[in-house]
Amino acid sequence: MPVSLGPSREIEEMRMALEQERSEKDRQLRSYADLHNEHGALKREMDHIRKENDCLSRNCDNLSSEIRKLKLAEQAQRATVKDLMTTVEEQTKNIQAKEIEIAKLHNTIEVETLLHYNRELQEKALTEKNVAHLEQKQFQERLSALQRHKEKLEEKIMDQYRSMESKKIAERQKQPLVKRAAKALISRVS
Repeated sequence: MPVSLGPSREIEEMRMALEQERSEKDRQLRSYADLHNEHGALKREMDHIRKENDCLSRNCDNLSSEIRKLKLAEQAQRATVKDLMTTVEEQTKNIQAKEIEIAKLHNTIEVETLLHYNRELQEKALTEKNVAHLEQKQFQERLSALQRHKEKLEEKIMDQYRSMESKKIAERQKQPLVKRAAKALISRVS
């Protein structure tokens, strides 16, 4: 009987070993299936990450391109602003020059106005002087004419007086002595 126990024990051991092997293989298969599933999940996740990475890479490229465009636009705008600032400075200088020119023109106009007013005053003064001189000359001429007229009148009066005196003397000489005496008496009484 011991012989018969031996093989059955061996068989039992083999069965147990086989059971263990089967268990181990099942465990390995489960582990493999888990690993395969995990590998599939990781692969899907990696594909998803790769797609996201590609999308982010494209977005990054687009953003880089947009940043380059914006930088170029900024440079262009800075150049435009610089040109505009230069133009503003030039126009400011032009305006200041024009304002100085206008101030000079105002001063020139004021000086010309004053000179014109001065000329008018001089002409008026000269005219008034000429009028006064003419009036004085006319007055002198009238005064001279009046003096001449006076002298002529005085001369006529003197001539008449002389002629009357000479007539009186002639009459006296003609009148008799009595008439002369009566006349002299009459003139004394009155």
